[in-house]
Amino acid sequence: MKLVRIAALGLIAAVYSVSAYAVGDAGCGLGHLAWQGNNGKLAQILAATTNGTFGSQTFGITTGTSGCTSKGLVKVEHEQEYFANINRDTLYIEMSRGQGENLNALAALMGCAPETMKDFGKFTQANYSVIFPTEATSGAEMLTNLKSRISRDSKLSKACARTTAMN
Repeated sequence: MKLVRIAALGLIAAVYSVSAYAVGDAGCGLGHLAWQGNNGKLAQILAATTNGTFGSQTFGITTGTSGCTSKGLVKVEHEQEYFANINRDTLYIEMSRGQGENLNALAALMGCAPETMKDFGKFTQANYSVIFPTEATSGAEMLTNLKSRISRDSKLSKACARTTAMN
């Protein structure tokens, strides 16, 4: 039965590989190919599940196939902004405390070396009022403010490889 599913997904991927649009936030990979042209949350869930089940997104990103492109910096910027917007409320709290799982995840998305996570947390806590100037600061604004501050810090600007300010 598993073999039949894999074969069916492969056939669907081959048929749909001609089209050029993605399934929402699921990104590229076999899920992108198998479910493209379908809109809505169900299609995104199925695309993400397909990608996760077969590990095809990593392969696609590495090889530039399955709807993935080689424009990594643009993708990283998009991932950072998406993460910041989705987790904005949690980051608001964790940055004020200087620690937390989502804060560490954001640091990793920004390319910060694992050994600098504590420094990153302390930095966000110390610069909290600039990073979040108001309670209404959006995730995207917060990210821009954070990147701007990091670019001025001699230690973190070197330790966090993907922190160029979005201008």
